[in-house]
Amino acid sequence: MSFPSKVIVVGAAWYGDWAKLFYKALLRLGVNAKIVYNNSLPAPVGGNSDTVTSLFEKSKLIFRRVSPTFFVALKKVRQRLSDYETLLRVGRGHRKIVVIFTWTPGSSWILEKLKKRGAILVLWQGEPTVRDATWEPKFDYFDHIFIIDDGVWVDILSDKNKKRVRLLPLSADETLFYPQPDVNEKYISDVVFIGKYYAHKAKSLERVKDYDLKIYGYGWEAGFDEFPWLKDKYFGPLSTEELNSVYNGAKLAIGTMGTPNDRFTTATMRTFDIALTGTFQICEESYLAKKLFGDTIGFFKSDEDIKDLVGYYLSHDKERKELASRSREIAVGYTYTEAAKKILATCV
Repeated sequence: MSFPSKVIVVGAAWYGDWAKLFYKALLRLGVNAKIVYNNSLPAPVGGNSDTVTSLFEKSKLIFRRVSPTFFVALKKVRQRLSDYETLLRVGRGHRKIVVIFTWTPGSSWILEKLKKRGAILVLWQGEPTVRDATWEPKFDYFDHIFIIDDGVWVDILSDKNKKRVRLLPLSADETLFYPQPDVNEKYISDVVFIGKYYAHKAKSLERVKDYDLKIYGYGWEAGFDEFPWLKDKYFGPLSTEELNSVYNGAKLAIGTMGTPNDRFTTATMRTFDIALTGTFQICEESYLAKKLFGDTIGFFKSDEDIKDLVGYYLSHDKERKELASRSREIAVGYTYTEAAKKILATCV
């Protein structure tokens, strides 16, 4: 497979490290790739994906409270800094350069500049356009458009863009998530959940607190007063390297749990992460996850479903393991490496 002379990935240093992990997949393929973060202040010229700091993100709550006007100005400065870094990396040569925007399109200013320099523009859209009325008009700048969901996400697009977009779901990194035969005893559990604390999640997990349940993530101490049982079930945050061991050490993982007000349709990164480990999972029912994984995942719509699914699959070892194996076979086709191949194939 031939590659462009250079690929620039533009994205945020958040959303499960989507931009960073996609960028690393390009490097594994031997692509001459660089990354530009568009949510850091100052924009990290040099693009070191491991040491990028996000001063803007760390301070935004303070700025919002102290001065909303200054917060808006800060966002504009941040955006323009990343725009200039993108132009710096593209240069002015006549080589075949591809710029891939992940999550959302960039500013009209940078898109116009890049088109004038002859760059091939690719969008891997990770939000439905109903979230921001300015996004879809920018689709005209792009040579290729991928979107992480179809269904209602595509239904709201113009007829022109419905024909242009291609489905490319979110991905998982096969170098971070994989079957691990030997797991440290401290990571062994019947049921595991990894995620940030929200009261509604604690209420849902309370249904299975009598199992050998382990919870990891940030902020769960905030629920200790309302949910005293959390003190024995919460084991703190995890490093990226530990995630795989924790999932592999569990008989069953509870995946995505949205908020009660979510219009939840898509398959999240966590869905693919868990599937790649070869661990059986249950998660909130979503249109795309069900479309891709079928019955290899246990889908729930209510807290009562969670309790019933956990009880059933913990008592049916053979069925649980067979479904987890089939789920992993599906997820192998949705790694960042596979996504990179699909995008690059459209640009050569």
